[in-house]
Amino acid sequence: MNIIYFKDQKLEDVILISKAGIKDTKFKFIKDKANTCFVFPNEIITHQYFQPDTTNKELIKANLKNNFASIDPNLSTEIDVYETNLKNEYLLISNDNLNLIKSKLKHTREKISVTSECLLFKYLFENNIEFNQSFFVEDNGTFVKLPNKLSIFLKKRKIKKLTVSDMSITKDINDIFYEINLINIQNIFGGLLKKKFIVAFVTIFLIINIIGLTNLLHKSFQIKSLNTSAQNLYSNFFPNENFISMQASIIDKDIDLLLYKQPSEIIFKIFANVNDNIIINSLKVDSTSKLINLNCSFINEIERTNFINALTRAGINLYQVDSSILNDLEQFKYEYKYE
Repeated sequence: MNIIYFKDQKLEDVILISKAGIKDTKFKFIKDKANTCFVFPNEIITHQYFQPDTTNKELIKANLKNNFASIDPNLSTEIDVYETNLKNEYLLISNDNLNLIKSKLKHTREKISVTSECLLFKYLFENNIEFNQSFFVEDNGTFVKLPNKLSIFLKKRKIKKLTVSDMSITKDINDIFYEINLINIQNIFGGLLKKKFIVAFVTIFLIINIIGLTNLLHKSFQIKSLNTSAQNLYSNFFPNENFISMQASIIDKDIDLLLYKQPSEIIFKIFANVNDNIIINSLKVDSTSKLINLNCSFINEIERTNFINALTRAGINLYQVDSSILNDLEQFKYEYKYE
């Protein structure tokens, strides 16, 4: 396996390590990126060694997130925790940095192997090292990256200075990386509405219901008839967005819920907690039984847990009815009975 080591946080300068040798170059000059592990600066993918006192993975990840947040109290984005095949070795990536990685490598392939420079150095060299104008030192199992200006505090430590030529890979690195799927979950369900458009259309139809246009008999006729009114309403709610026609945006979507005097406050609370990693496959309201039926998918279990917990805090306790697999993604079916 080849290695592309990013030397800077702009992800422009790299060291390419392959069977052909080791060389400094620019990322844009590398054409063949197959069978490659991408090593990112520790500021982008952070290495953390952690010995848990529980086997509950969610508790372990929550603990790691809390530790990370305590180090950076100004952190304004969610953190994801990824396990490696090495015991007690974890990788932490913020949503902002994950988007940066996906944007940089979006033309590479469907899945990429990534790791942190700190975990790479710990695995390969085990000792404290100096490389690329930084120090990498061990602190209770975690390799920490320190800038050169802090070298005065490291005088008593044994530190090995490395050059580019020392970067040869002498061990199998399959255990230290994590595979990231570059395919956006929303692309798998082509044509699904994004959160803001769903909220906008729910709002539009709620207003239309109030002004007495709820007696339309057929969905296609309804969509055509409301296009002009919807465009005006949409412009009022989202003045900086271009309107997409109802027919183009709601095709194949069930909009029956919009024809009832549905519990709008509950629906808005649900959509308010939908982010780009959550897909609403369908949402229906049964006004007779007063049930909201929700079908959704999540990019990972953490997103599902956060979504359910957020709604619970908002007073909406979803009951899971069923789950099924479609296109390698699990669809969860929930019910909520409203008053």
